[in-house]
Amino acid sequence: MKFKKQIFIGKPSHDFFLSVILNKLGISNEKVLLGPSIGVDSAVIFHDKLIAIHTDPITGTSHDIGYFSIMIAANDVAAIGAKPEFASVCILVPANSNYDLIRNIQEQLHRASLELNITIIGGHTEITNAVNRPVVITTVIGSLDLSFKERLKEINEIKQNPLKGKYYLVLINPIGIEATAIIANDYEHFISSILSKEELELAKSLKFKISIVNIAKEAYSTNAILYAHDPTEGGIATALKEISLFLNKGMEIYEDKIILLDISKKIFEFLKIDPIKVISSGCLVCIIKEENLDKFIFQFKNKYPFSIIGELKNEKKCIINRINGEKLDLLKININEELWKLID
Repeated sequence: MKFKKQIFIGKPSHDFFLSVILNKLGISNEKVLLGPSIGVDSAVIFHDKLIAIHTDPITGTSHDIGYFSIMIAANDVAAIGAKPEFASVCILVPANSNYDLIRNIQEQLHRASLELNITIIGGHTEITNAVNRPVVITTVIGSLDLSFKERLKEINEIKQNPLKGKYYLVLINPIGIEATAIIANDYEHFISSILSKEELELAKSLKFKISIVNIAKEAYSTNAILYAHDPTEGGIATALKEISLFLNKGMEIYEDKIILLDISKKIFEFLKIDPIKVISSGCLVCIIKEENLDKFIFQFKNKYPFSIIGELKNEKKCIINRINGEKLDLLKININEELWKLID
């Protein structure tokens, strides 16, 4: 397959990932229970016990980049149902940087690690002319209990066969939290004219709401969650598309059921940002079988806001019913991160 030489900023297309990246993964190893794939947040390996591993770079913000780096990488490990425990961090800063910048980043990494009970076990720090602003790349490692194997059996059953019964998609927490925080902290000049001082401070404070580690822990403790995915770049639209591709199933989603904070809605409307396509760490999309839904609602109802936003379908169409009446098949479109329009 041929690809255009020019690409958008951000993740490569799903087609490129499937045909190029996934074909070059070294040797196969039977200890890998869940390897790299679209819609998979963490790899899972068995080495005396189950281990979840995920790596993420932070490139879209320079404000509190160390804090974001730990939180975002830990989110993906937590989304699979694991407990984040260890981190290895690579810090790259521009050639004109001073040690104060590195010190600040390390303090941010330390603060986030203390919040999540994570131990930083190594990494690399370098001043280099290969970057023109700080880049922090973090690998988080976590442990996973053996119940994951049973969940994986059911996940593989769904991937390979028609659905037996109903499976609902449940969104925990609002979308757009991460984007709102990045815009308020890094691009305040774009929105200062439409927000009061109190609204601006609220938007900035959302950077402390991007972790889903405790959300995932509480959700999985209900024993109702089959699978979950952490919406990051490309927002919930990309997350839903990735779930559809991973499970080899379609879905029908209703945008009016998707949770969005008023402050996020105000900012996104002003900047003409599509809320379903904007970076959204801080929320979690879960798959719950119909027979487990009441149990989840009963145990989770007073913990975090959540909404049933749709259900899986056998027909391979990933339909989202937009508030404006449009029916959009996410499998037929390329989804580009809306936030990058500001950076460009």
